[in-house]
Amino acid sequence: MKRRSDDGRRRAQALFIAASLLIAAALPAAIPAAAAEPMPENTAYVDPALDMNAKSTGIEFGGKTYYVQVGLQGFRTVKEALDSISPGGTVWLAPATYTEGVTITKNCTILGPKAGIDPNVRGAAATDDWTRSPDRGTGEAVLATSWHMGVNQNTKLVYDCTEITVDGMQVGQGGMFRSNFAEKGSIKLTYRNMLVSGYNTANNGPFYCYSYYPDRKTNNYARDVVCENIRFEGMTTAPGFNLTVESFLAKGVYFDGASTKHALDFVSSCSPSVSRGPVSATFEDCMFRQKTSQIIGLDFSTTAGGHGLNAGVGEKESVTGTVRNCVFADNAEGELGEDRLIIRKSDTPNVRFVIENNTYFVTPPATTEKPDAMTYDLKTEVKLLGRTYFEGSRLFFNWSGSGVEFCFTGSGAKATIGSSAPAGDHTAYIKIWVDGKEMPDVKLTAVSQEVTLASGLDANAKHTVRLIKRTNARSSSAFIAQLKLTDGRKEAPPAAKERLIEFVGDSLTVGYASIARDVGATAWSTATEDVSKTYVPAVAEALGADWSVVAVSGRGVVRNQGNETSRTMPILYPLLDDYNATGVPYGFERQADVIVINLGTNDASGTVSGLTPDEFEAGVYNFIKDVRRLNPKAEIIWSYGLTKVTYQKQMKNAIEKINAEGDTHVSFYRLQTCTDAELALGHPTAEAYASRVEGLVNAIKAATGWDGGAIADTVVTDDPGRTEDITTDAPGTSDSGDSSAGGCSSAAGTAAAAAAAAAAATFGKKLTGRGKRKKETDAD
Repeated sequence: MKRRSDDGRRRAQALFIAASLLIAAALPAAIPAAAAEPMPENTAYVDPALDMNAKSTGIEFGGKTYYVQVGLQGFRTVKEALDSISPGGTVWLAPATYTEGVTITKNCTILGPKAGIDPNVRGAAATDDWTRSPDRGTGEAVLATSWHMGVNQNTKLVYDCTEITVDGMQVGQGGMFRSNFAEKGSIKLTYRNMLVSGYNTANNGPFYCYSYYPDRKTNNYARDVVCENIRFEGMTTAPGFNLTVESFLAKGVYFDGASTKHALDFVSSCSPSVSRGPVSATFEDCMFRQKTSQIIGLDFSTTAGGHGLNAGVGEKESVTGTVRNCVFADNAEGELGEDRLIIRKSDTPNVRFVIENNTYFVTPPATTEKPDAMTYDLKTEVKLLGRTYFEGSRLFFNWSGSGVEFCFTGSGAKATIGSSAPAGDHTAYIKIWVDGKEMPDVKLTAVSQEVTLASGLDANAKHTVRLIKRTNARSSSAFIAQLKLTDGRKEAPPAAKERLIEFVGDSLTVGYASIARDVGATAWSTATEDVSKTYVPAVAEALGADWSVVAVSGRGVVRNQGNETSRTMPILYPLLDDYNATGVPYGFERQADVIVINLGTNDASGTVSGLTPDEFEAGVYNFIKDVRRLNPKAEIIWSYGLTKVTYQKQMKNAIEKINAEGDTHVSFYRLQTCTDAELALGHPTAEAYASRVEGLVNAIKAATGWDGGAIADTVVTDDPGRTEDITTDAPGTSDSGDSSAGGCSSAAGTAAAAAAAAAAATFGKKLTGRGKRKKETDAD
């Protein structure tokens, strides 16, 4: 009996030991219990290689060790993990390649093993290349298929899902985060710390929110997309971002030189029946390398993408495309004009582009040669004319009449000049004078071209070359990449003149169609424009002054041509530029001594403008007050009447009110109205401008006390057949009979004019020396 009892005990002990070994095999024996902690609540873990026969296992995630209950918190598939969490939960991904198609139907956060680790390391300098962060190491969670975010592409079902965040993954092979084919709903998608590498499919890109449900013209799904710290490597087959969004922010994005497709293909927005709120697409603090053409397509036109996805974009509150603080590095064609890299398209007036503080550069080839003594430093060795600015080493001169003047001893000079519109009606033209002699104009027919500025000159004599943009600020940009002598030596640039006159206006100031007859044009194009053929340079020359033009065709005080109200001249005037650096304030380092304003023609354009005389008068008053705030010592002359005299009374009323408030250095000057014979394409000819120079010069002399002078007597010869040219209250009403050339006609206006005349001598003396204050930084 005892032997049998002992045998039983031995058998029981053997069974116990075997069972213990089995249990031990199921536990994570390599991870001490004290070193592990439980999974956070509402969190699931995915590892395609997870042993589903185990009850629990130990994992490493985010630098910590956790126990995972298999089947409750740990899964092999993403779908199972998503099903296990409640809305707002989190899914952790193990290092693996994920080929499982998933539709995410609830609010959640998905964290890859590299969550929180930026894949980019920025260089110390803005122009230094970005490298991949060594902290990414190996062990990525690679998305190799499509994940549908909040909506299923095939069923077109939209789920109760408003916010999804993905952090720390790699997109490769045919991976794609997509949120498209949706009828109704809204969602915010956030992608952070994502590496796009090994992407090899000719598809729609890794970040895809493209909607054309149900008929490719109706999109009722609103999306906000945020992409932060994204790195694209070698993606040659697809665009980076392909979007239908209400707002998009790309920040800290790197697009390497081998990623030859676009970073952003185009943008479209949801139907205004869903949202009329603002729409925006923004790139900030990004780097794009070695591109030859479009990188960013800010296409807000109504035919965006070829499917009419933006059919209602004009009904949105506002639409803004922004590219700010980005670096465009080593483009294959050199420092390209910005519009070749950032393609801006729109056909509705509520669209605004803000392109500012970007850097464009080409790495110079390695050389042991000494610096080129023949090449000008555009920042220090030339005289800058008008409102100019630098993007990297390129000098932009976009406003009519802006440019450079420089001196040298030698036989010639040349420049590398580029423009954003090298073809079509908006092509930029430049003018050149050599030693005061006007040379043939140059049409900028390429994104970048070499232009001979002077040749065959006396090599032993000193020469002066003046170069300006003769065409409209709104039509195209222009920049100088390099200015170089063919021989000889550089000389000090011309000094700034003691006086500066600023001319503010619209097409009548930029010289729209001023040479239309000379070129035989029957329709407008930039070929018909020449600011040098207006009264602007002649007036400045007669008064020994530098001049600057701040004018854009079609702009008004309260309403622009066509009755639209965005970016009127009061909005543009305080800004550096209207074309590229939109939104950047102008510094007003050098103050104008005289400001001549010719505005109001476009406010009066059309037959049903809807603008009341009181609204216009308030607009004039507010604009003059703003101009005065920015130019506290300038003499301001509102000079009007070349083609219309509509609202003349309101201009005078506003000026009288300002005079009565104590600012007596604001006056009105009536320009002689053009006859039909003096017009081409509805605008003054060069000859018409020339005949108005003397009267305007005398008006400026009378206001400033420069060189004596008396109030100009201008004979006004209105065409009796042009009834709109004698209205002053509103279109269709008759003039009150005042046709004096200077001052205001009311008793208050007469008193103000007298006060202005009495003060003119003293004020004029102050004006004569004002140009010396910033003579050394003549950058206006």
